[in-house]
Amino acid sequence: MNLEISLVRHGKKKRRFGSRERKPLDFVDPNRDPHTYIERYVREEDYRDWFDRNYPDYTIYEAVGLTESDLDAAERRFAPAHEETSLEPEPEPDDIVSGKWTSEPSKSERPRVAKRRDSPPTEPVDTYDDASVLQDFIDNSPDLIMSLDLDSSGVIEPMEFGEQNWDNGRINSLVCHNIGVSGEIPGSIGKLTQLRTLVLKSNN
Repeated sequence: MNLEISLVRHGKKKRRFGSRERKPLDFVDPNRDPHTYIERYVREEDYRDWFDRNYPDYTIYEAVGLTESDLDAAERRFAPAHEETSLEPEPEPDDIVSGKWTSEPSKSERPRVAKRRDSPPTEPVDTYDDASVLQDFIDNSPDLIMSLDLDSSGVIEPMEFGEQNWDNGRINSLVCHNIGVSGEIPGSIGKLTQLRTLVLKSNN
């Protein structure tokens, strides 16, 4: 008498009969290695979905006339690398403290690399560009006298604007007497925090 046993594997019924004979299903090419069907089932999700949808009462190895061990072998062979379990033991706390365990090479073993420059500071740094404020004065004054153009470039530069006195990169005195300054005093003048003297006599 044949005994039928129903088992569950991968969410499907697996049927075994007393007879050892396994007849491949109609989609299996008899001239093709049946292991290739199992490999496709393991490696290709689309193929696996197709098979499970069309042959819900069979496992892939039954369908092609092979055994469960053939499926297990294919799964081990084509298992994704990330599923492999590392056998490397984790370091004990005492080993870390004593230096017995290290996951990094020692200084002598490390390859030499060129030193990188320090990264710029993350905190904001005050920068002083007093000359840009002088340029704002010039931009507001289209009628400046061209005698200020000391280098005869045809353009009055910030350092040519009036009589200036500087100390440690900051302007502390600016005298613009009768040179054609006009318009409003630029709001950027507040940046001249070291300015102690400002003369704007006889201008528009």
